[in-house]
Amino acid sequence: MILQDENSWDNIQIQSGPLINGQYHYAFERVKGNTPYTIYAGTDFDNDGLIGSSGEFFGIYQEESSHQNKIIINTDLFHLDFTTDYVK
Repeated sequence: MILQDENSWDNIQIQSGPLINGQYHYAFERVKGNTPYTIYAGTDFDNDGLIGSSGEFFGIYQEESSHQNKIIINTDLFHLDFTTDYVK
């Protein structure tokens, strides 16, 4: 999981965790408010430091109502669920 600042393109937080019942759980804490962020998820099977290469999984959280990738955090947010797809 990667939380990326859309203004600077910096990766603010990076997390990894176990697969539990087909899901990964994540929580980003102490995130600066009023900043646009994008949340990425993926695998790095080849250990090249990049997620979502060919043969790996990749996904981006997308706001359901606006279908935009970036979110602006002004309060605690919960249940930001999304899927990943296999990259050919």
